[in-house]
Amino acid sequence: TYAEAGAEGLGVEETVRRLKRCNWVETRLNELMLTQVTATPEWEVKDALCLHVWLDAEHARWLQSRVAELRHPPHNFHRVPEGAEALEAFLQEALRSRGTAELLTAIYRVIKPALVEAYRQHLAESHPLVDQPTRRYLRFILLEEEDAIGWGEQALQAL
Repeated sequence: TYAEAGAEGLGVEETVRRLKRCNWVETRLNELMLTQVTATPEWEVKDALCLHVWLDAEHARWLQSRVAELRHPPHNFHRVPEGAEALEAFLQEALRSRGTAELLTAIYRVIKPALVEAYRQHLAESHPLVDQPTRRYLRFILLEEEDAIGWGEQALQAL
């Protein structure tokens, strides 16, 4: 609508800050799941972790691409985002999960739901026209993350 087109959205700096933070979480999730594949005894969980590693790598690539399109160097995707030290500590704890149920709880009941909430908030606050490329990526990412969370919930119930 005309009102939506005239509304304010997130600025470039805030968009970049949020995308870099989400990229960092997607990348850390990727590393977390990769380190746990060989230690996970359940074949079905191994398969799902491999799929979700691939999806998270795609999500991270999309987010990095979008940050580059916003012409915001330096990217520094490998650094812990400013103010995310507690989040880094939690992700380090998730690496130390003992057993499949603990690992799946950390990933599919805590980390991914928080990431989905961040994506939803970004969609709600971003401008529907000016930031259409970001919104497009986020809609695809949300579909895949919500599917992954649904799988994780079913897996936890089965365990």
